Amino acid sequence: ADVKAAFPGLLLGVSCHSQAAARRAEAGGADFVLFGPVFKTPGKEERASGLSALAEVVQAVRIPVHAIGGIDAGNVTELWRTGCAGVAAIRVFLEEPLEPVLTRLRLGARAG
Repeated sequence: ADVKAAFPGLLLGVSCHSQAAARRAEAGGADFVLFGPVFKTPGKEERASGLSALAEVVQAVRIPVHAIGGIDAGNVTELWRTGCAGVAAIRVFLEEPLEPVLTRLRLGARAG
């Protein structure tokens, strides 16, 4: 809330790991939430929240929820089915040439 008050024109996103945190972010003026890690990712294997938790957060807040954590072309379709507004990823873009990865992610998004 303090950041939003100090910079009212700023688009503010908050990284959250629970439904309660997403609700607090929304109440504090966040414009969107990054929720995760949804899937296992190196160093956060035990903290993966799963698709059900993502879907619950999407339903619990009115602001857009973007999924993060362990996202790749093999699971992106499942993410879209939760109603999330988008996905954020890093590792998938570093492990292979960019064009084939983008093609697979786009196909997964259309299937969702």
